Amino acid sequence: MKNIGETTEIRGLVSNSEVRNSTTNKVYTNLIGFKYPIARDGRGYFSKCTNVEATKSCLIQILKTERGERLMTPDYGASLKSLLFEQADGDLKEQIRERIVRSITKYLPNVKILKIKISSFEETGNLSIPGVKISLWCQLRGDAQSTFEVGVRL
Repeated sequence: MKNIGETTEIRGLVSNSEVRNSTTNKVYTNLIGFKYPIARDGRGYFSKCTNVEATKSCLIQILKTERGERLMTPDYGASLKSLLFEQADGDLKEQIRERIVRSITKYLPNVKILKIKISSFEETGNLSIPGVKISLWCQLRGDAQSTFEVGVRL
């Protein structure tokens, strides 16, 4: 954590609820993270984002990460790519849904999942590309105004 005048930067995965500095007992609510995917903006390669945008970036990272990909957190990620060439039926969609819910519950406990839509590219009319489209409608816990959607193609 780093103080810059009136702004405090908190990097990493933190809850959207208030963060309290144990030394000064000051409460911080403006959480900052890095935008994903990494892209160059006017000031460099690491764009900053806050609250909902930071949460969206974390959700995309969880959905696109295979377990074992991160060295210090081997169980991070939903491991959805391993299911891409499985038999497409109701059980597969349920497995995908379970993996998404389990990963988000563990690594983003401040996110409430409102709806999950899983569709194959055949269902969306794009027959030439195999894969799955996942759409999530979520909300930050304790903030009814923060409803947002995240979409990922695998």
